[in-house]
Amino acid sequence: MSGAYPPLGVPAHDVAQLLAGAVMVLSVFLLFQTRIAAMIRNLSWQAAGLAGAVFWLAWARGEREFVVIGLVVLAAKAWGLPMLLRRLVGVWPDDGDGETIGGIATAMTGGGLVVLAALVVLAATGGMAWGVREALAIALSVLLPGLWTMLARRRTLSRLVGFVCAQNGCFLAVLAAGDASAMLGLALVELGVVAGALLGVAVFVAGRVPWGWR
Repeated sequence: MSGAYPPLGVPAHDVAQLLAGAVMVLSVFLLFQTRIAAMIRNLSWQAAGLAGAVFWLAWARGEREFVVIGLVVLAAKAWGLPMLLRRLVGVWPDDGDGETIGGIATAMTGGGLVVLAALVVLAATGGMAWGVREALAIALSVLLPGLWTMLARRRTLSRLVGFVCAQNGCFLAVLAAGDASAMLGLALVELGVVAGALLGVAVFVAGRVPWGWR
């Protein structure tokens, strides 16, 4: 399993890991953010980092399929979904912030779980190429903050942000495998699930179609 990442020790590998690491850092910062506007902005930057990693790998590997995937991620997850979430905040004011259960203690616990999980992945994947091991550790370190956000937050929109963050971790794991068709399929499935969740929240809970659509 060589993965999509370029070989260890070449500049292309370092740049790919740097972009994936930026997504990981943003996902950890998500644990410390208590305002829904800041959480949505964080999610947008995460998606931009994901798209950047995909574009870089498209150039490093010379595969045009990755360009298409990067455009989908950039347009839908870095721009479209954050815009929908911001508008939902406007029509659902009761969900306007992202207060946590446990505050800083919850954030620190989530951060500790991320570190522990990354160490476990590195220990359990000793037979794989080092670049793939790094990528999987980063992917899990993005997935867990998303899941922890879903568990620790009181408000539905904040939990939805955590769900999308967890999806970003899954996307990084598939990216490490280097299967372009699987990545595109996962991206489309993610978008469908999130779009359905957004529409369901707006119609069922808020009691109306968002932004006056009738």
